[in-house]
Amino acid sequence: MARWVPERGEPVPLPGGRATGVRVPSIKEGIVINPGSRIVNCTYEGGGSIEIAVMPLDVRELLEAVPRADTGTPSP
Repeated sequence: MARWVPERGEPVPLPGGRATGVRVPSIKEGIVINPGSRIVNCTYEGGGSIEIAVMPLDVRELLEAVPRADTGTPSP
């Protein structure tokens, strides 16, 4: 099962997680996180969602672990 391991805190399991989108952080978010990062929106199989901020070079690795919701398959 995929899980997200934050820099601080406990790992977060992503049961049945699906990536639903990727976006750049807002100006307000960029004050708190690295403004060059990308935010991947993920939904859970049973409901609920999480936004995970990753650096651009790490987006592909995350999308390989969490398939896109529109196709159900991992991104290339």
